[in-house]
Amino acid sequence: MSTIHWNVDANGDWATTADWTPHRLPNSTDDVAIDTAGVRVVTHSTGTSTVHSLAVGNDIFTVSGGSLTVNSTASFAILLSVSGGTMRFGGAATAARFSQSGGTVAGLGTLTVTGQTTFASTLRETGAGRTVLKGDSTMNNGALFGVDGGRTVENQGFFTVTRSADIVLGRNPFGANNGGGTLKNDAAGTIDMQGDNNQIESIVGSVTRFINAGTLEKTGGGRTIVGVTTRNTGSIEAVSGTLEFFLPITGDGSLAVDTGAILNVDSPVAATLKMTFNGGTLGLRDPASFAATIHAFGAGDTIDLNARIATQATLGAGDTLVIKNGSTTIATLQLAGNHTGDTFHVASDGLGGTNITVTPGPAHAARLITAMAGFGGDSHGPAPVFSETHSAHPPLLASPRMATA
Repeated sequence: MSTIHWNVDANGDWATTADWTPHRLPNSTDDVAIDTAGVRVVTHSTGTSTVHSLAVGNDIFTVSGGSLTVNSTASFAILLSVSGGTMRFGGAATAARFSQSGGTVAGLGTLTVTGQTTFASTLRETGAGRTVLKGDSTMNNGALFGVDGGRTVENQGFFTVTRSADIVLGRNPFGANNGGGTLKNDAAGTIDMQGDNNQIESIVGSVTRFINAGTLEKTGGGRTIVGVTTRNTGSIEAVSGTLEFFLPITGDGSLAVDTGAILNVDSPVAATLKMTFNGGTLGLRDPASFAATIHAFGAGDTIDLNARIATQATLGAGDTLVIKNGSTTIATLQLAGNHTGDTFHVASDGLGGTNITVTPGPAHAARLITAMAGFGGDSHGPAPVFSETHSAHPPLLASPRMATA
């Protein structure tokens, strides 16, 4: 392998032969080094280029057109920017910061961004490699992010998805779709879906998945849609606004809804998941397929049977909530804790469905008194530890419907 250097302390274009030493364009046998005294912008704007490796030091590197392939390692000490064309990695690549406002990132290699990432406009990432986001990342308003070709986008930092921004797994926004894609949120990661009309979606017929081991939260107003099969071993929380899942949720993590927020689920939810009310509304389009155990269902909480009529809700064996329309059982939901003496109410939700609420009975009050007793008359001292228990979840009373995206 030979080494070729950028030889001017100035902005310039990759295709300018005079800016390289030796005076020729880099080729597939070259290790390319760009490191000027001042912070300059070097741009790949046209043509098809392949190099062995690429090291960019004190400069900003931009791909705005054409195609650049790095077969081995690549590093970008300040900023890698892709606004058009194709940037393809065959090996490991690292960038201090990354901006993609168009174009395509492709290849079998892994691009690891240690600092800030910004996604804007219409963009694509494809190929069997990964993009790992370790710092703070933002998808700007109205951005469309297509992920296909088997690529994985993996968040390990704080990823903000703003209003009207869509992550679409299995989609090529520039042409024919090329297989599926995966969005991963690792244990240390948070994906914050802010504002209205943003989505994590999938293309029907492609292999797509959302794997959440960290925190997925919905904040701000409006509605967020997750239209991809989700495996949740972390936490999913509707803090405000509406968070809606079109497709099944599996895993052993937690779901939660806060005061004033709505968590809608339209497809099966696994029995290994835990659902907790912190206020708010849990909307169920197919209540018979909701198998997660429901914790802390109390005054001020609502279970909304979307487009389903129910005439009664009563406590069954093992703290189950048995919901009926006339004599027909619609669903049996598993509650955690002792709900003996609770009164469950049914009322129209005004949209063709049914709201279920609860007036807690003496068992709730007794448990609260027991918890507070540890503080004594002067409100000091620890409260005793107590836990909610329940029997095994009974079998679902209706087979889940097939979900469609």
